[in-house]
Amino acid sequence: MQTEGAHKVVREVCHYNNVFDKLVEETGKKYIFAIGKEEQMMKNKEKEELQLFNDDEAAKQGLDELLNNVEDSKKNGRRNLYMLRFFLRKQKDNFALALPIGTGELEDAVFHQLRQQNEKTCVKYDVTSQNKFAYEWLPLTEVQENWNLFCNLQHGAIEMSKDVSKLSSANIVLMILEYSGKRYYIGLCQTPFDNVYKGKRLLFNDSGEIKSCVQNRYFLFMESITFIVAQIGNRMIAYIFDQAKFNKFFNYDAYIEAYANNNLSEFTRLNLVNSWEVLTQKIKKKYVYSTIYKILKDEEYLQEIKNADLVLFKKRVLENDKTKRR
Repeated sequence: MQTEGAHKVVREVCHYNNVFDKLVEETGKKYIFAIGKEEQMMKNKEKEELQLFNDDEAAKQGLDELLNNVEDSKKNGRRNLYMLRFFLRKQKDNFALALPIGTGELEDAVFHQLRQQNEKTCVKYDVTSQNKFAYEWLPLTEVQENWNLFCNLQHGAIEMSKDVSKLSSANIVLMILEYSGKRYYIGLCQTPFDNVYKGKRLLFNDSGEIKSCVQNRYFLFMESITFIVAQIGNRMIAYIFDQAKFNKFFNYDAYIEAYANNNLSEFTRLNLVNSWEVLTQKIKKKYVYSTIYKILKDEEYLQEIKNADLVLFKKRVLENDKTKRR
């Protein structure tokens, strides 16, 4: 009896051990499945975000909520206006002034400009040309360092009433608009009033008497949007409406040139040029480094070049160039 009882205990222990092992195994499978599923979801999300940065329509949809609802955003959105002086070379003179809430005419002008953008298409940023009937987009990471400087300046803004004299040297109007759970940075770059009237005196007629204006109390307002920065998904995108001003303001050309220089060896492996020396001599010219950048950044185009008959490819490039020169 004792032996049978002992065997029974052993059998039960073994049974429960087997059940436990099986439970551990099944739980492990479920855990591994859950981890795998989570990883797959993360990959799908990354793929969707990647798709966003390769799809003009998807990028456009990121800004459509604002551009299609300008009147509602004006009525229900929260906004703050700033005047800033932002130059990368003379940063010690930079400043940010917070304008009073309810700066009616200035706000109206910004919203008016937003209404003008709705009919435009959205295309990926092209360093070699700009479409007049489109606005462009690019990942903010490409100007992240200078954007951080810009944001830090805005965060330290003082009230305009504390130093009105700085207005005349401001070179950008910035509206930060919070609407429908998103934050939009709307920038309108301009030439400082001081630069336009440097060496000149501004006069006006006051009831038949000619008087001089106090110029440091004035500023210029260019009624055209330069850029809008917004968070789309987990990424920040810069939407560019004036390429020349954006490039100058954030020194984007320096990024393009550095990228072309750093990846020059990869470009030369394409065998598109006959002389390395000539290429390195001309790399400082914008039409050279911008073209190299454009080719290297477009993976689909780059792959087509790698797969192409290079003799035929060069011939078509030359024919296309001749056509443009006519």
